[in-house]
Amino acid sequence: MNISYKLISSLSFEKAHDLFNRGFEGYIMPMNLSLDTFVGRFGNDGLSPALSVVAYDGADPIGFVLQGIREVDGQKISWNGGTGIIPEYRGGGLVTP
Repeated sequence: MNISYKLISSLSFEKAHDLFNRGFEGYIMPMNLSLDTFVGRFGNDGLSPALSVVAYDGADPIGFVLQGIREVDGQKISWNGGTGIIPEYRGGGLVTP
């Protein structure tokens, strides 16, 4: 494996959407969002492409962490809007150089 990380903006919304849905495949409660719902989460839920990260194995996106900033009781907080790894990469651990 040759693992690297880039911002989610390295992907089109369509490819990020596909990665999101693949990242939740096989769970008891899989998330399978439409493209419109996925894109809407960035505006409606305050997710940030500038804070969200994609893991790559070579040129292939294999996982993600969606991040956002919210204000709660007058204080800015970071929050995780979803973390997923495509099924064939689960359970092996990700080791970075």
